[in-house]
Amino acid sequence: MQVNTDLTKQDYMNAYKELVTFLCHQPVIAGGLALLCIGVSVVPFAAFPLKMAAFALLICLSVAVVTTQYRTGSLKGLLKELAFQQKIILSVMLGVTILSWAGYAAAGIVLEFEVIQLASAGDTTSAGESMNGVAVGGIIMAASAICVSQILPLVLTYFCHGLGLSRQQGEQIWQRLLLNHKSFLAFMPVAQFVPAGIFFNIDCSAPFLLAGALYSTFIFFIIFNIQPSAPQRSQALDLVGQH
Repeated sequence: MQVNTDLTKQDYMNAYKELVTFLCHQPVIAGGLALLCIGVSVVPFAAFPLKMAAFALLICLSVAVVTTQYRTGSLKGLLKELAFQQKIILSVMLGVTILSWAGYAAAGIVLEFEVIQLASAGDTTSAGESMNGVAVGGIIMAASAICVSQILPLVLTYFCHGLGLSRQQGEQIWQRLLLNHKSFLAFMPVAQFVPAGIFFNIDCSAPFLLAGALYSTFIFFIIFNIQPSAPQRSQALDLVGQH
């Protein structure tokens, strides 16, 4: 299998272009993913394990739907694809649910410390109003790092299982991407969801994760040289022309 991990700036830009083109040509899928995203957003953070499991399921389902439609031109094989990937999906959901507790606890400590600092300083402004350029830049860089270090390898695991690649091969691909600064920069547009959510005081975690997963999917289409299926209508016309 031909694997290209030496992605250029143009490759990353093409991934965005292909993603937007795909969503524009597949409005039903785009709408379905949007509804799924809203459904995950409804889950409150009070039910944190359920929220994390829902996030993992959102990523896995979005990758399954997009790859099935992209490769075959329809969703007829989606159930078969989910059945084949169920081991990965269930393992990821369980692992994310368990490991998320440490991150949640750390985030709670940091937020509590920030609240105490603001209160002691007598600052009554909202979180969005208190952000400056340095804070926004730091948030974007942190969100981009999350995409590269968490979302990207999660989607890669899905592809490795589907393509029959070993764990060692997957780790080598991820390391090449992790050490490529272009990967970090490429996810910055996706990372804009995070400061926007903080500024407007809304939960943008689900759209952020969904965008990161979809973009990662199209990056791996380029890396593994996966070509889209010909449009169904074109295929039908070709068959008619042969008679």
